[in-house]
Amino acid sequence: MKRTHPGDDVEVQTVVKPMSNVFQLQCEDAERERHAAPEVVAKWEELAKKVALTLRTAKSKHSCQYKDLDSWKKYGITHPFNELADAVARSTSSVTEYKWASPEEVIVLSDSAIDLIGSSFFIMRIFVTLPDSLFGKRDYINLTYPTKRAHYMCGALLALRKAYKDYEISFMPGLGRDAIFPVLKVTDKTSTGCVLIHFGASESVLAKTSRFAPNISNLRPSAVYPHITDKDEEATPEFNQRILRTILEPAIIRRVSAELRHKEHIVSALALAARFFKCRDLPEFDDLFLACFFVRLLETNVVAKQQDVLTMLRNVFSAIANWNTTTAMGFHPDDLEEDVIAAHIASFPIVFLDSTGYWNIAAVISEDSLLLVCFRFSSLL
Repeated sequence: MKRTHPGDDVEVQTVVKPMSNVFQLQCEDAERERHAAPEVVAKWEELAKKVALTLRTAKSKHSCQYKDLDSWKKYGITHPFNELADAVARSTSSVTEYKWASPEEVIVLSDSAIDLIGSSFFIMRIFVTLPDSLFGKRDYINLTYPTKRAHYMCGALLALRKAYKDYEISFMPGLGRDAIFPVLKVTDKTSTGCVLIHFGASESVLAKTSRFAPNISNLRPSAVYPHITDKDEEATPEFNQRILRTILEPAIIRRVSAELRHKEHIVSALALAARFFKCRDLPEFDDLFLACFFVRLLETNVVAKQQDVLTMLRNVFSAIANWNTTTAMGFHPDDLEEDVIAAHIASFPIVFLDSTGYWNIAAVISEDSLLLVCFRFSSLL
């Protein structure tokens, strides 16, 4: 069965209280605080370009079996899966050797809207597409893909430490403290900014995106815990979404960046919304989700560039507070299969799909976080 995705049932406030002078001043103060100094921006943009070039041209003679996690210790590097060595040993692949190859693509997202809404701590993002030669046909099963991804990150870490001795380069957990899919962080002692390097396979080489639907199993519990043998066919929606994020994130960032470019007024409101969630320790409502949500509300005229900042915030917060958890929002195709949408709704309290319909950008938002946000919004709206 197929269905068109539902209309986004969000009521736009037509009667809005005027923005108070105090609130206007607070908005202006927040706007000034979030902009990094021009020299800081120039510094980290220049470094990101150099780091990207280093990754494109890096050479390495190091090779090992992908199950050999200790081979990096001679370089002073600990493989991120060191404590999961037994689980890695139980994995399989038709390509058993790891060796460095040039990345398929290295993208620097210097004008990404999701970074421009941040604080004066300036972040540059680099997305590295892993070489296709790294993977076999079924490497999406269990921990094979994240293990090989981490091997490549170790190789990148080695190359960058040799090239940038004045900078600290280390592994950093991914979104939601994700230790299975970390990123590399390049920073220094000034605390003015950093470069975050993301790694992912190309969309075509690992598997079709449909392979990562929420109702499919890609991580067998017995691969990690051998004594658990009766749950291997259970779906792994969270793990599937984490894989898809590494593959599809660059495309969605470029989409929202293009939509929000030259809309400074809306980006200011987006930045205030992001600040609201950060100050209340709700990292699940991350910058990318909020940027996508703003774009969707723009498309449905819930948010418009003619609105003042306070009106935008009220409409955005109202849309979240009144989220219909029985439907899916997002950029998914009109003819996305109904069982795929149903699987998302059954697996996650909030569903906001990317253009493929398989990655739920809001997958990390828990029901408790949604309820807490709705409670806090009740006193604001």
